Amino acid sequence: MQTIAEAFAAWNVIEAQLLQADDATFNHLAQEQARIEDAAVLLPVTCAVDGWRLLAMTTEEGRDVTATADALFRRAREEAEAVAQSPLAAIFDQWLPLAQKSADGMSTEAEIDEDLALVRMAADLPAVEPLDIWRKVAMVFDVTEPRHAGAAAVLMREAWAALGLTAPIQH
Repeated sequence: MQTIAEAFAAWNVIEAQLLQADDATFNHLAQEQARIEDAAVLLPVTCAVDGWRLLAMTTEEGRDVTATADALFRRAREEAEAVAQSPLAAIFDQWLPLAQKSADGMSTEAEIDEDLALVRMAADLPAVEPLDIWRKVAMVFDVTEPRHAGAAAVLMREAWAALGLTAPIQH
């Protein structure tokens, strides 16, 4: 299994079999389910649904917290802390008030220059976690600021590289 979706599908098949299993088979299936849970906790979370799938596999109403659930919660805390450390998050937090001020027509030339410098910096940094991609998109394609064309080109090159493309797609 390479994805949480695959692990969840396999886990669900076993879950359905548990209802009709005798004691010996039940124990074997439960061990297999636990192995799937342990492996799934280490797989990358690529969307919100993956988080729900992990919770569904590792927690159960009225059941004591398992070692797998502990690992999942530990991982969630670590990833939440890592998000707070994202360089793009810090740049975005600096940029947002400047962009809002610019959209209101209240920016000085120095603030506009700072806004543009932050956008260029963000475009040059790699996206480390999923929210970074959205931060970059929000900054680079800010519809209130037409001077972001260079940063948009950098972001598009990053997108092409991430998708394994070598040239822009022709529409």
